Amino acid sequence: MKRFYHVFLAAVAVLFVTSAETASFQSPSIGARATGMAGAYVAAVDDPLAIYWNPAGLFQVEGQQVIAGSTFVKGYASYETLTGQTEDNHPEWIPIPHLAFSIPVNEDVIWGMGLYAPFGLKQEWDDESLYKYNSTESEISLTKLHTGISYRVNDKFVTGAGIGWDWANMDAKSISLLSYFPPDPSPYFANLDSTAEGENYSANIGFLWFPAEEWSIGGVWRSKTTIDFEGSVTLTTGVYPRETRDLDMEFTFPDVVSIGTCYKGLDKWLFTAQVDWTGWSSMDSLVQKLDSPISLYNLTDPFTPAATDQLVIERNWEDTYSFRLGTEYQLNPDLALRAGYMWDPAAVPQETLDPMMFDVSAHRFSIGLGYKFGDWEIDSAYMYSKGKMKEARNSKNIFPTDGDYRGKSHVGEVSFIYHF
Repeated sequence: MKRFYHVFLAAVAVLFVTSAETASFQSPSIGARATGMAGAYVAAVDDPLAIYWNPAGLFQVEGQQVIAGSTFVKGYASYETLTGQTEDNHPEWIPIPHLAFSIPVNEDVIWGMGLYAPFGLKQEWDDESLYKYNSTESEISLTKLHTGISYRVNDKFVTGAGIGWDWANMDAKSISLLSYFPPDPSPYFANLDSTAEGENYSANIGFLWFPAEEWSIGGVWRSKTTIDFEGSVTLTTGVYPRETRDLDMEFTFPDVVSIGTCYKGLDKWLFTAQVDWTGWSSMDSLVQKLDSPISLYNLTDPFTPAATDQLVIERNWEDTYSFRLGTEYQLNPDLALRAGYMWDPAAVPQETLDPMMFDVSAHRFSIGLGYKFGDWEIDSAYMYSKGKMKEARNSKNIFPTDGDYRGKSHVGEVSFIYHF
């Protein structure tokens, strides 16, 4: 046990020297083995990241294990206005670390704990971009520290549950019109910067059913997390004094329900399939409440200032169903090859699509490799996501958000597992 804690603490040290930023709002997968199979993993999970995928899957982890690694994401977004002007977003590679361990309590109970980031979004646009009145930078992320157990009810049924602490951060920047004095035709602009953070608790419940030796069926429910963000909004301009207001905003990260199956009836092959439902309809609108009003001007009516103590951004997102397929081929006892596909539909309707929360439906293709040596396993994976072009018309957002949106991303992932 002492040896376990030494390795676990070393893994924690490695984890926290990396960034926890994320680049797509819901992570398509966590852990390199899962990513290699496009996240079709709730019925196949057999590593300590079962604490995220399906806590019942902790029962399939062999002995004591610790897993540590990181996802590296590079996303691309582009926008074309109705008049043909274009804007591109090319952010840097962003690391998203993960860490988990599991320990058998007895032959029927396994305990585990994990740290991971299932939700996050980061977009950056140039300060002089077409988007500047809507967003020049937006970032929101959720990190979870969860613990849980699995319990074998009988030889054919295992259940599991987890609970833990969630914390979130939010940062949004844009350019706002602060004042406009006729007959002087020159408007005065200000940088609008909102930052906030919050925390809460969430839980998950899962099961594994083994109707036959070669089949397993798994399911999991991950509860929503409602965060009461507290922070500040700051207006900065070279003309008027800097203004700061306290900010309060409620934000809900959605429920997720996943059902999957795994088949191991062919020699050396494993096949998985999975359906995910995500309750994005909880994202109705974002309301940033201020402790005192700020006077802002509407660009469509620049002569009339509006003092407001809340900033409301309509979202009206829709629930989604994602579909995943995965496979693994055991080339030899030490080497496994993996591949997968995921259809990931966008939750954002065209009338509220904007650069602050950029999202388009995507086809995701993945490949992976797993290698065992001694007490160690190393898994690696690559996922390419090709977004479908989405047309936004009659937008409810600050102009110029009508137009055509496109996106794609590259994901590389590596995970190290140590057996005790």
